[in-house]
Amino acid sequence: MLEAKDLLHDLIEYCPQGSVWLITKDSWERLPEILQAYSLSDSDPIHIKVGVNNNSRNNLRRLVTEYDLPDKIVHQEIVDSLGNSIARSWDRMMLTEISRTFPEAEKLIAKYGATDYFIIGS
Repeated sequence: MLEAKDLLHDLIEYCPQGSVWLITKDSWERLPEILQAYSLSDSDPIHIKVGVNNNSRNNLRRLVTEYDLPDKIVHQEIVDSLGNSIARSWDRMMLTEISRTFPEAEKLIAKYGATDYFIIGS
């Protein structure tokens, strides 16, 4: 059975080079420490900003599993290098929305479309 952890793995795997993973700071208090090596800035009062690129992608996916991050992230969003929101989730991934412009969107729709925690935005 597919879980939110599988979806988060795929979102990190398929998001474009240079994307930014925004995680609200009201999430698990250890996240800034765990993601420190990949953080872009600490000046944002609302988000932990994590760079997703070819160098960080595999490590981030490993951390998702190691720390069971879907249960510890309250709200999150992935934006592409142009600042466009291409994925977001709320309430510990109770609902995740991807944009049709998300890379491999059709593959994700086929894989997660029947779940009750996945929707397609515009």
